[in-house]
Amino acid sequence: MIYNKGSNACEGTVCMPPEGNQCEVDVLGKGVQVVQVQNLVKSIILGEYIKVLAGVHVGKVGFVVAQSEAHLGVCVGAHTNGVDFLVHVNLVKLSTPEFTSTVMPWINVEVTLLCQAFNGRSGFMKNVRVNTQRSLCLLVQLLDGQTINVGYNDVQEHWSGKILASYQPLQPHQQQYSVEAPWKDVLVCVISDVVELQYYRYPSSAKAPRSA
Repeated sequence: MIYNKGSNACEGTVCMPPEGNQCEVDVLGKGVQVVQVQNLVKSIILGEYIKVLAGVHVGKVGFVVAQSEAHLGVCVGAHTNGVDFLVHVNLVKLSTPEFTSTVMPWINVEVTLLCQAFNGRSGFMKNVRVNTQRSLCLLVQLLDGQTINVGYNDVQEHWSGKILASYQPLQPHQQQYSVEAPWKDVLVCVISDVVELQYYRYPSSAKAPRSA
């Protein structure tokens, strides 16, 4: 998209990489024109899948669910308002969802490591598997490209500080990954402060049940 001095938007295609602060653009119905780079805005529409190329959200992917002028609202997880972060349209490119992300949970979610050797460093989830001990083994790619294997309790979602199951709950088709304590440390909402307690007294002649 090109915004001219009259604030009228014209569609066009960039012909070649910019030279300095100018760029040749094939403007629809007007032919090739030289346009100021600062007046160029990528054409991204609602529903498209994008990847962030630069800025604080670099590496993140998701669907465009909102747009305000040149800023996009992107959804990558299960937030109630549908928007996980905002990004300028010129900092993204169109992408294609990975097939594995529809099955494996938390793929491409940015996490902060809590394990001692990498404490405080961040990276992106690339793989989730259940090991022979029936625990989750997570493959995390650090920002420098290094990949490491960590446990489920060794990470938290980078921006919210939540554990993964609280940030992005498992879906019905992902229950094979529910091998850790499924609701441990998950933030819950108490809908009633009335709790009914029942007490049972065993007859003196009866034996108390053995503990498991």
